[in-house]
Amino acid sequence: MKKWMIIGIVVMMAVLAAGCASTSVTQAAPTVLYKAGGAFSNWGEYDPAFMFTPVQKNDSRLAPLASALANAREVYLYEHTVGPDEGWTGSWTGGVPFEGSLIFKAIKWIPEPEAEDGWAIQFWAPSPESGAVANLTPDTLAMPLWRPDDVRDAAADGLGGWNEDPYLKTKGTYYMVFAIMNDGSQALGAVKK
Repeated sequence: MKKWMIIGIVVMMAVLAAGCASTSVTQAAPTVLYKAGGAFSNWGEYDPAFMFTPVQKNDSRLAPLASALANAREVYLYEHTVGPDEGWTGSWTGGVPFEGSLIFKAIKWIPEPEAEDGWAIQFWAPSPESGAVANLTPDTLAMPLWRPDDVRDAAADGLGGWNEDPYLKTKGTYYMVFAIMNDGSQALGAVKK
């Protein structure tokens, strides 16, 4: 009997040791993705190559935003180089025109079993569906005001509305940032590399 107890203990220890020695870590499938949106990424087409990557809010590439991100609970980063001119311009109602290649939005994707790629757009940020999106970097990124189109049209001040596109103020390479703050609000920014 004692012999069987010893064999049982040895086998149990071997199984536990094998389990502890495993170096693979299973990560849960993401429940949400954020895509960098613009003409450069084929707008609303699903493409993993243009997804933001989750990073720590103290990531060294985001040092200029340290205080702005102090209350962030999630931070996502996408390195973006503005490509050649798109050959068309955009503008906010009553605003100054800007080149189409400068437009940059964040697009939230959620799992959708019925979709061909398994994902569907929940919202574009900013938009009426996304809620207001704060501008982390007003020196490099122009963000339209989050307001209905009729209010935008009545104001006729060129400051945009919730269905208009944020845009980079100059060409270059940027660390694009999408952040979700502790209070659930969202923010977008562009740190020049």
